[in-house]
Amino acid sequence: MNSPSALPAWLLDTLSQRRSQADAQYREEEPIEVLPGDVLVVGPFDDYSAGGSLLIAVDSENGWFKGMLANAQTELATEVDAILPPASTGLGYEITAHTRFHGPLWTVQVRRRVGAIEMSTLEQLEKLAWRDEPSGVTLRRGQPLQPEGLDPRFPVLRALSLEFDLLTDNFRRRCHDLMPVLDPLVGELDTLNELLCESGWEDQIKAASISAEFNNRFLDTYPQLSPDQQRAVQLIAEHTQRGRSSRQSVLKEDLDIPGHKDKGALVVGIGQVQGILPFLEVLTHPECWERKIPASAYADIDSERVLIGFTSLGDKSMQKMA
Repeated sequence: MNSPSALPAWLLDTLSQRRSQADAQYREEEPIEVLPGDVLVVGPFDDYSAGGSLLIAVDSENGWFKGMLANAQTELATEVDAILPPASTGLGYEITAHTRFHGPLWTVQVRRRVGAIEMSTLEQLEKLAWRDEPSGVTLRRGQPLQPEGLDPRFPVLRALSLEFDLLTDNFRRRCHDLMPVLDPLVGELDTLNELLCESGWEDQIKAASISAEFNNRFLDTYPQLSPDQQRAVQLIAEHTQRGRSSRQSVLKEDLDIPGHKDKGALVVGIGQVQGILPFLEVLTHPECWERKIPASAYADIDSERVLIGFTSLGDKSMQKMA
């Protein structure tokens, strides 16, 4: 067994795959660039001494990227989390990819790159992040989350949520000085019907800027809702009266946002509330799109280059997942 040729074929294949994933190109201290699929160790923006957290990069832009929290506690994996083996990451142990804990960080928060996953694996993780029962996902997953009080994972998952909030706090504070903008199609009947079946959107909308385009669509939809639904969206109704903006920026209508059901309305809504900042967040919903929500797009607003990031409203809470 001293000769490699004496090893079984299946073991040779496994070792070959393991070596390719563990290649030096996947390991780097303080990388200046992040690529989708990178497995990274990251820390809080202003505390280099803090312990590192494991993260899988979902996509990247100039100076920032979106990541998905991961760790070696595979027993915490739920039905929307994937358990990735060492051969698929380049690490020496299994990890859990917590698909519902994902968001933006600065690239300077990356301490080191420790591995990488293939694009086919990343695509499946993204499907899990947006849907409870997506098609085409073959990754091994955890056990379904049970109601609070029955499932001992709840306290630890809450702690992970706080950990991720700490990692993304600086990005959110610095880039969201301007309130996020509501996608006008959130005011449509189909979207509101979907949104009301979910949780977690109320606090997001409280912090949002309301365009006249959204307001007009919401007012048209409101009479079509049942009395119970009207009570449920009362927060939105009150917010439209307080936060409506009449500002109009010069925004090019050829903005490249593939898959949105009414790009013209989105362009108008963004133009009505956007100030001149290098980043703008749009709160949207999967119902507003014909395909997966993109991570970001660039636009020329008032002759300034602006990066537009998209965040889904109504991400299901752990309780909703149970």
